[in-house]
Amino acid sequence: MKLLYILSDYPTFSETFIRAEIEQWRDKGYEVSVISLKPRITRKRLHGVIYNSLNPLIWLTYFIVSAVRGKSALQSRVFRRNLIQGIVKNPSNLFTWLYFACSADYLIQLAQDEQADYILAHFLFKGSLFASLIGDKIGTPYHLRVHTSSTNLSFKQQEFLVNNATSISAISRNSASFIRDRFQDNKVIVVRQSLLPRLKPIVRHERNIEERIKLICAGRFAREKGFEELILAIGLIDKTTLKNLELNIYGEGHLRGEYQHLIESLELQQNIFVHEKIDHHTLMNHIADSDLLVVPSKKYKTHVDGIPTVIPEAMMLGTPVLATKVGGISEIIQDNETGFLVNTNAPGELHEALITVLRNKSSWHLVTDKARLKVIREYDLNLSDCSEQIFIQDLHAKN
Repeated sequence: MKLLYILSDYPTFSETFIRAEIEQWRDKGYEVSVISLKPRITRKRLHGVIYNSLNPLIWLTYFIVSAVRGKSALQSRVFRRNLIQGIVKNPSNLFTWLYFACSADYLIQLAQDEQADYILAHFLFKGSLFASLIGDKIGTPYHLRVHTSSTNLSFKQQEFLVNNATSISAISRNSASFIRDRFQDNKVIVVRQSLLPRLKPIVRHERNIEERIKLICAGRFAREKGFEELILAIGLIDKTTLKNLELNIYGEGHLRGEYQHLIESLELQQNIFVHEKIDHHTLMNHIADSDLLVVPSKKYKTHVDGIPTVIPEAMMLGTPVLATKVGGISEIIQDNETGFLVNTNAPGELHEALITVLRNKSSWHLVTDKARLKVIREYDLNLSDCSEQIFIQDLHAKN
């Protein structure tokens, strides 16, 4: 069986867990390819990834050929309706919608050339919608992977996406409930996120008690990640405690300068360090060598985290986690049992939680032991294990 991922911008977003899924599929003998709706430009070309084009002559050629046959995406009422709804819902994304629309026939041909048995899409965003429209156009069933209730699509677009999905899985009970309650759709099943197999050989190193306490966080530099609140919370710590503490933030995004300015304004340059994004294996080693992973996620406009993959990864490595109560995080972390929880968007409470957690470092091993067992138990079955039977059943039904 051949699988085709259609993603808005791979590997810029969500590289780690999608790469983990792809590796697991390939380990089972499946052929897997990826279409990135955005072009490669200066990024390194990845094996099995097909990128959209920036050449309008290519778009025009495929549009003319498709239009003559009466098969152009723009001749489809469903396609035009979803395109108009997207522009009305998010006029600030006008050029993105138009870019996808202009290159639609080219993308459809790319997908058709792959001759995939199944299309997979992640999230309730533009990329998922286009994956659905492409699958609908070429008659290929598609699987929708839901992470959170976060979406920038209109209700009608979400409804189309969910109703036309051949099968749906969610990474948390929280996101599964969202689909069931909002769309009265009961075909959604809960399958936890995929973790990279190479995580297992990494061993957590015991650190000298006299060393500086090392906190770590990682992710895109985006508002919903809550890194500003964490910086503010560190700024509230008394100077004596602060001398023996450092926070390392890893990631990339347009907020880097803002974080740096905030750090400087609070005079925390000796305590908080903002780093470039690093490869996954190196990041896992840094997490294993840190005392505490902090995940200060929050809801920002339509954006909210589901269960950030870095949480179960840290739990697997034996690094304790302090996180906020947002999305599906409380499903994997029970306060003082498998980690530590604090209210979201509250620097004062985050500061108090940090102090409390750091003062009780001697009991962390009780939490990390339970956390590791929970991850082993709940993440034992990955998407390839659970979805294989679903795909086979769907394909039999189609035939």
